[in-house]
Amino acid sequence: MKVEGTVATTAVRSHVNDALPTYHAGDVIVSIQAQVNGGIGPQRSSVSLIIKT
Repeated sequence: MKVEGTVATTAVRSHVNDALPTYHAGDVIVSIQAQVNGGIGPQRSSVSLIIKT
């Protein structure tokens, strides 16, 4: 039972470390958000850019 828990923990940790990006204190995140009204209705959009130093 303990072996299965250890294997599962290792698998989850490996997956999370691969899936999540690593940022550093000097990195800058720039985000732009826009909203328009009209046409088929209100539309919102956003985009982020990471500038690594």
